[in-house]
Amino acid sequence: VVFAGFSAESLAQRIIDCKPKVVITCNAVRRGPKTIYLKDIVDSALAESTKSGASI
Repeated sequence: VVFAGFSAESLAQRIIDCKPKVVITCNAVRRGPKTIYLKDIVDSALAESTKSGASI
């Protein structure tokens, strides 16, 4: 389980460290008046972690 407030870079590092088999997310969440687009963050993190050899 990963906190929704992580940046793509932080999430990418966790992906590299943990070597998960699967990542499950939702498109977006609301935090007060702000929408946080989690899917976009995960997509960026996956792209970044792939550069370091991670494969999901």
